Amino acid sequence: MSIETSPIALIVEDEPDLMDVAASLFTSMGYDVLTASSGREAMDVLEQRDVDILFTDVVMPNGMDGLELASYTRTHYPDTKIMLASGYPLPALKLEHANLSDFAFVNKPYRLSDLARALRSAA
Repeated sequence: MSIETSPIALIVEDEPDLMDVAASLFTSMGYDVLTASSGREAMDVLEQRDVDILFTDVVMPNGMDGLELASYTRTHYPDTKIMLASGYPLPALKLEHANLSDFAFVNKPYRLSDLARALRSAA
């Protein structure tokens, strides 16, 4: 007899209130949620747990930004889906981060429907 488990989402967000909102939305979609407040902390989680989806803010302080984390994850954990989020307008972000288009993206503030749509396009 097999035990069915929920998919795991790793949410990386440096703003605690936004992390709580994202965690609630992912939980409502049936995910078990792990959290990290920095890219380095997220890398530690990825080394210890299998994660189905990485959902990370693009702009984060303390070194590694979300795009660097996404690229690291794609290289080292290719089965993990990746979604990025930002409160900055996408055209402005693309000027600074050319490979942003390689990942599913949602603008902040986001709703459950925004996350669900981005999840379908996450690779």
